[in-house]
Amino acid sequence: MRTRRGTLALLAAGAIGACVPYPNPPVEEKGPSIGALNGGFPGLADGGKEATSQHFVLSAYGDSAQKLCDAAEVRFTQLLQDIGLVTFLPIKPYKVVVYGSQEEYKRKTAMPDWSTGIVTQDGLYTYQSERVEGTLSHLMTQAVVLEYLNGRVTDQQRWVIEGLAVYEEFKTLARRPYDAFTPLFTTMPLTVDQLQNMAPVDDREYETTVWYGEAYDLIRWMIERGGKINFTTFLDSIKNGQNFDAAVAAAYPGVWTNLAAVFNDWQRNLQ
Repeated sequence: MRTRRGTLALLAAGAIGACVPYPNPPVEEKGPSIGALNGGFPGLADGGKEATSQHFVLSAYGDSAQKLCDAAEVRFTQLLQDIGLVTFLPIKPYKVVVYGSQEEYKRKTAMPDWSTGIVTQDGLYTYQSERVEGTLSHLMTQAVVLEYLNGRVTDQQRWVIEGLAVYEEFKTLARRPYDAFTPLFTTMPLTVDQLQNMAPVDDREYETTVWYGEAYDLIRWMIERGGKINFTTFLDSIKNGQNFDAAVAAAYPGVWTNLAAVFNDWQRNLQ
């Protein structure tokens, strides 16, 4: 994923649980892209229906539109509770397009085979699958955090957005597949510097999955160990331009002094 400071005009190609040539990778599917391309993509064909709610205008085929719109509202509330942004209000309801199949999604968005969803300045796009609700959680997390941070997202901050998006996706799907990678996190972890500066790309050996897994589990640790309200302060500090060490010190006084302390504490508790 590549992001640029001060703008949402970007596309990032991310892979959740990428297929990797490493023993027993826990997830076989690739995942949503993060980004904010200018404009949008074509809508649904004949037969598409639109459902509206407080925070979403969702289009899908058949009876699934209202069901998915209702599910999106539930997950939206859960997201704001998880990150302590209960008073956050988007500028306008998020437009969501759920294509009927992967083939329609690929044809209308020109995304690669591994992509299951994308965020643009126009809306959130994905397709019907058994994991569609998890994908929607992932995409809305990206959209909300990008909007909350006013689009001021640097390359070094992308692990926060992706880790949080994966965290919300897995909560929706009620699974923690990266637990299988705990031995790697313990014995062959990416360093804090690698987490911030490595740009995982599609099919780059096993590092891509480890990067996403480590980002996810470190964010999980910061929320569940450090507390939701403190995580809100952490995001606020990033929004206000502080670096990670200053943001951690402000958010977790008496617990962690910098990002390395968070990382070391997380690693010790994997033992």
